[in-house]
Amino acid sequence: MRTQARCAALSLIALIAPIVTASAAEIVYQPGKVDKTEARAPIIKLKGEIDNDAIVEFSHYAALADANAKKLGFIVEDQPHGLVTVELDSPGGGMMAGMEIGMKMRRMNFGARVPKGAVCASACVFLLAGGVSRSVEGRVGIHRQYVKDDDLVTPEQQRASYAEDEKLIKAYYKAVNIPTTLYDRQLRIPGNEIVWLSKSELQTYGLDGDDPYYYEAMNAAVAKKHGLTKFEFSQVVSSAKKICNNPKTAFACVQRLLAERASKK
Repeated sequence: MRTQARCAALSLIALIAPIVTASAAEIVYQPGKVDKTEARAPIIKLKGEIDNDAIVEFSHYAALADANAKKLGFIVEDQPHGLVTVELDSPGGGMMAGMEIGMKMRRMNFGARVPKGAVCASACVFLLAGGVSRSVEGRVGIHRQYVKDDDLVTPEQQRASYAEDEKLIKAYYKAVNIPTTLYDRQLRIPGNEIVWLSKSELQTYGLDGDDPYYYEAMNAAVAKKHGLTKFEFSQVVSSAKKICNNPKTAFACVQRLLAERASKK
């Protein structure tokens, strides 16, 4: 009787879809803008399911956004790519597709943002992790890999399959400077469930805030370019925050203060 009940329960679990439903990805490119009231870098908005088609479409818009950022001057000194933000609102999708887009974001030094009211769950977390800067105002949810047509019927087969995924995912997290303990947490959450991370957990796993290595490297590059120490450059940034007090003009404000400082020498 107990065996029958267990089999019935497992059959029911297999039929349950993930909590967050998905639809094909919609990707929108918003060019940057520079005028007297606003200096805004380009934005790519990705909404819906992450699949192979999304890789192709994202790559197209990534090239456009990168070129636009450079044209408008949204670039940190001699870096090969411009400053672009990718806004995410996705329930997930394919693991490999998520990591491929996330790695493309990392190679192009794109930032990632989950806006207020948006969701970034399952494979979407790979895109968030790929950003050199990560900002979360919405919700981020995790679980272990969900396999729709799973035919591995022994624990040994499942262990071997998950071991392969673990190697891939942990290597990816290391490449984008995310603690591999995030995967360990994901593994403990069934694929048909979602655990929403708290603000504290997002920061612990490095999913909300700047990549420390990228941040320090860019500060050093800008400081060196302008003949400043990193400490002196940090003072310029602090002054910009106090003087401008407007995220839309923050980049332009820092550039203006650096120019003013140079003109006084």
